[in-house]
Parts: sequence; structure tokens; C-alpha cells
Amino acid sequence: MIKPAPAPYRDSPEHSDTKLDGLDTDVCIEEEKNQKPNTKLHVNQDQVIPESPVFEKILKSKLKEKDVELEGKDIKTFVDFLRCTLPGFDEEVTDKTVHLVVPLAEKYQTAKTLQKADKFVVEKSRLMRDAISSQQIITNILQAELYHRTMYLEKSIAIASRNWFKKLVTNPKLNGISSDSNMKIAFKRWSEVDQVFESSGYFKKNHKKWCFYQPYLQEIKFWVKYRKTLNLNDELEPFMQTN
Repeated sequence: MIKPAPAPYRDSPEHSDTKLDGLDTDVCIEEEKNQKPNTKLHVNQDQVIPESPVFEKILKSKLKEKDVELEGKDIKTFVDFLRCTLPGFDEEVTDKTVHLVVPLAEKYQTAKTLQKADKFVVEKSRLMRDAISSQQIITNILQAELYHRTMYLEKSIAIASRNWFKKLVTNPKLNGISSDSNMKIAFKRWSEVDQVFESSGYFKKNHKKWCFYQPYLQEIKFWVKYRKTLNLNDELEPFMQTN
């Protein structure tokens, strides 16, 4: 049976409906019983199905029932997810909703929502860049790997390569990062260290292997010599962070 269009959102001990204004109602998505009694969300299946192959399978298999029960979902989070997913809204993710929406977008395979979230967190990472702590960047990498966010993962790896090695390796969460990502962090760091030496002109000079990191001598006028030390602190500062 097709559910009637719900009243505007109301919250009461007996019943609460959440209305997605602007959408026709023909399917009722019902929350599990650990939510408030009879918590229901009314949506248009013609708008849900094209966005999610998972919902397509669920709704077509339960077409006669018209009610779909969701297990363990928070209704407010699910509304945010639908608002970011359905063409009638097409809202952008925010700092508040992005980490709540992504797990649902991954579960229901809503590609557009995942791409939208990926772009958002990448831009956020670009703006914060070196202000992101070693602890947070590890969390970001773990999230990117879990939800297969390629752009977010690449950006987070680039940031991690600039963080203080000691703080990265002493964080127990580092063990959760894949070996592939760890390798990419290491190679990125290696490349950046090489850039430091290249920018200083160090590779253009002839050095014996035993004195690669030692101060070197440079002649100045006649018999006068002075010892010039390559100041790695100054050279590394634009690249490496201590957070």
C-alpha cells in the first residue's frame, strides 16, 4: 500500500515523520525499533533507484510492501545523506555531515555522493595542509582507505610525507595503514628530501661517499679557506613539519 504524504516534521512519543519537501511520496523507509516508535522517512523511489543500485535491488524486491526497514541507522543522518544524494536536493556535504554521509554513500553505492564528499575533503585538506597533525593525518588515511576515496588518500599521503617521522611512527594507528600507503609516504618523503638537496645545489658538487653529510671546504681567494656548513634546518623548513 502506498503511504500518504507525511505531515511536516514533528517529534512526539507516539509518532514522528520526516518530510523531504519537494519530493513525491511512494515509498516509506522505516527505521528499526531502536529509534523512536514509528519513525518513518518518505521518499520517491523514482529518484532513489537511479542513484543507488543497492536501493534499486531492495525496493524492487519489496515493491509490493512499499516499506523498507533500515537497521541501525540514525534518521537525521540518513536525511542528510538523502539530501546530498537525491536530485531534488543535491545539497553539498559540510564539515558536520561529510563523515556521517560517506559511510552511507559507500554502503548504498551512491557514486555521485562519494565523489562530492571526496572533492570536499580534498579541498579541506588542501586548505589546512600543514596544520593537520600527525595523529589526524593517520586517521584521514585510514578513512580514505576504508571508503576507497582515491583523491583524499593521495592528498593525505602527500601531507603525511611532510610530518615529523617520530610522531608518525609512535602512533599505534599507523599499523592500520596499508603497506602500499606506507610505501607511498616513504617514497614521497624521499623525493622531497632529494628536492632539498637539489635546491641547495648539493648534488652538483663532487663529494666522497664518506663525507656526504659532512661539512665541505670551499676555497676563497688565494690561501684563505673557510668551512661552509649546509644548514638543513633552513632547507628543510619549507618541506617538513613538526606536528
